Parts: sequence; C-alpha cells; structure tokens
Amino acid sequence: MVAEGYLVNIGTIILVNWVMLGIIVAIIFFIFLRRLLLFPIQIWQEKREKVYTRVLTDILKYTEKAARLTNKRFLCVRNTVDKIALEEILLKKMGTTHNEHLKQMLTKIYEDLGMVGWRVKQLKYMDSWSRKVAADSLGKSLSKLAIIPLTRISLRDRDEDVRFIATKSLGKLNYYRLKAIGSFRYCES
Repeated sequence: MVAEGYLVNIGTIILVNWVMLGIIVAIIFFIFLRRLLLFPIQIWQEKREKVYTRVLTDILKYTEKAARLTNKRFLCVRNTVDKIALEEILLKKMGTTHNEHLKQMLTKIYEDLGMVGWRVKQLKYMDSWSRKVAADSLGKSLSKLAIIPLTRISLRDRDEDVRFIATKSLGKLNYYRLKAIGSFRYCES
C-alpha cells in the first residue's frame, strides 16, 4: 500500500515537471518568435531613418526652399514606420541645434508633414501609453499648434502621468509660453 502511494506521488511530480517545462519552453518560443517577427520592421525603420536623414540634410542645404521641398513626393509619409522614423530625425535635430532659425524651419517641416495633427489625434486614444508618447513628441516639436491640445489634455486627462507629461511638454514650449498661458485661460472658461 505504501509503495502504490509513493508511485502516485512520483508520477504526479513528474507530470507537474513536464507541464512546467512545457510552459517554460512555450514562453521562450514566443519571446524568440516575437523577436523574429519584429526584426524586419526594425531593419526597415533603420533604412528609412537613413533615407530621411539624407533627404533632410539635402533639404537643409537649401533653407529658402525647405517649405516647398516638403511637399515633394519623397516626403509624403503614409505609414506609421515612416512617420516615426522621420519624426525621430526631426525631433533629434530640433533638440541638438542652437540655431533658432533652423529650429523654426524644422518645426515648419514637422507641421507641413502633418506630424502635429497625427500626434494630436493620438491624444484622444484610449491607450494611455499612446497619449504619453504623443504629448512628449508634441512638446519636443516646438509647434504652436500643439499648445491648445496639450493644455486641454494637461487639465482634463484621466491619467495622472499623461497630465504630467503634457504639462512638462507645455514647459518645453517655453518659446511660446505667453500663448500657453492664454490658452490655459481659454480652456478654464
């Protein structure tokens, strides 16, 4: 009798071990599968960043024609990967340059490409992560068009982190701080 109970307990332990091993293997498999499926997208984004960096460098050589050149076909961004790649390049250049004229020109390009409208739409998403990223990107963009949407979201969003990031982004827009104060008064009424 004791031997049968002992064998049942060992059989149960072996079964539990196999189930746990199967769960661990499945987790590892799904992690590698996700990595494998995202790898082509990462390669594509890196290639797009190189292309857009080269194009943007060429555009910035001809500063007086920059506004007209952004309407050309090679800067018509339609898919999300291209938008994100181009946005990263523009925001990085805006953050590193100390030339006010260049910052204004990059902001104009950012607005002409529809990036501000795209990020303002993301401020209305249900996902708080998307709203956080959108608020941060709008703050880095230095665009006047972002002041009123950021003000609204900083006052009325249900997530405290989103409100904080939106308020911090309004602080980044210190170049336009007087208009931001006016928009606070507009939203309060």
